[in-house]
Amino acid sequence: MSEIIKQNTTTLVETENLVDVIVRKGVENFESSNDTGMKNIEGHILAVVDDITDDNKIMITFNEVSAEALAICSVTNDDIGMQCLVLVQSSLPQPIIMGLIQPANSYPEHLELYAEETITLSCGDSIIEMNKQGHINIQGRSVNSQAYGPNRIKGASVKIN
Repeated sequence: MSEIIKQNTTTLVETENLVDVIVRKGVENFESSNDTGMKNIEGHILAVVDDITDDNKIMITFNEVSAEALAICSVTNDDIGMQCLVLVQSSLPQPIIMGLIQPANSYPEHLELYAEETITLSCGDSIIEMNKQGHINIQGRSVNSQAYGPNRIKGASVKIN
């Protein structure tokens, strides 16, 4: 773990709350020891997504210490600078990002979904399914479509233009 930790001059958490107090006590303990990095910090901490490297490693910063982290949620370049909740335990090889801290009712400006095989969107009687071969199936009570290639239509009745 010491290979992935470097000193950084970023100030992370500016608000004083219970989490900060708990984390600060853990940091004081770790700073008083001879260890480098996050080894003596246990539990959940607030950190900042610092960078995503060219080889897709997520770097976080906590209290002027940077470390490589794993994530159980999607973390993209758009998330750099955001606060995240991180699980740190001595039994884990790296800190784990549990989630990103976001304002209530925030919606992304752009949303991309990726899947290896299939993406299915369902809402009531409406279903859109896409697969990796480039096939898109649309089902619903009424369907409006436009295609740049062949447009095959099945239905009880078909109305064109």
